[in-house]
Amino acid sequence: MSLRIAICVQNKAYAERLKKYWNKNYRDKLEVSVFSNFEYMAEYLKKYSADFVLLEELWKENVESLKECPPYALLTKQEYYVEQKQGAPASIRMYQRGDELYKEVIREYANSGQVKKEVNVSAKKEKECRTYVFLSAGGGRGASTVSEAFARRCAKQGKALKLDLQFCSGMETSVKKLDDILFALKSRRYILPLKLEADVRISEDGVATFGTCENPIDLLHASREEMRQLLKAIEELGDYNTIIIDMDGILGEKEREILCCADRIVCVADESRECANKFQRLYQAILALQQLEKQEIISKMAVFLNKFQSSVRPAKYGSEVDVCGFAVKYKEAEQEDIIYTMEATADFSNI
Repeated sequence: MSLRIAICVQNKAYAERLKKYWNKNYRDKLEVSVFSNFEYMAEYLKKYSADFVLLEELWKENVESLKECPPYALLTKQEYYVEQKQGAPASIRMYQRGDELYKEVIREYANSGQVKKEVNVSAKKEKECRTYVFLSAGGGRGASTVSEAFARRCAKQGKALKLDLQFCSGMETSVKKLDDILFALKSRRYILPLKLEADVRISEDGVATFGTCENPIDLLHASREEMRQLLKAIEELGDYNTIIIDMDGILGEKEREILCCADRIVCVADESRECANKFQRLYQAILALQQLEKQEIISKMAVFLNKFQSSVRPAKYGSEVDVCGFAVKYKEAEQEDIIYTMEATADFSNI
């Protein structure tokens, strides 16, 4: 994907610095032209095409007088908190980090509805990407905690993306919600790569994420085909070495697709008898799913022993699956402290 962006601001030195930054970090994604005079940009647009225009707000009336103009946003020198009116051009704060400004431009371009369909042609993956699914046979076993600790460990070795696909997630997040991504899947699907790139956020621990669904019903209504397209689009971005998925231990349509696509399925278990019984039922269900899908799934499955006093595999988990990791039972502590400790001390060597 290569988008042609035209920037028109009075402070040409600022525009040139932004162009230099974007050329350095997004050379394969953007072609940037800079103008300090609106008339010059208008003449340029008559001869050449642009996919999106960024211009200082003082030229708002000028751009509206043009007969033909590509989607555009107004660059403002201060941030406005008033609600944007229907049909009004987007306002983007000028003086902010180049990467954040890039994401806002990509997001507004996607929202414009005039996205070229050819951007749906995904680039060939540049590196291997492995998908890990974490679940448990019943809630409260620590699957979300273990998956978060594993994601942070992966982020220290490469680029990791964590997807929280639980219907009712307990993980707190303030980042962009997953709802916009699901909306892109259900509507103009060719904007999906843009949404994935614009809405991702990187945590302090280096883990990329989209956050949980603000409206869980959106996730409930996601189809199997949409989930397949989402995972494929993320892999084809070529941006991540690892995808970590935290999901419910149920076998609905989209969950079945995730299990089929996964490279590794990690079932988090504790040492309670109740958990062992539920694990056996989950194992039988996945075995039946394997026969139904006519695809190998059980061989990708492993158990992570969480809150155990001994690393020796209990007999109640049988010999059908491998033990891929181990974490001791921590004393009463905040979840963030447990994740931090688990990331540093847990054994993930066989995952």
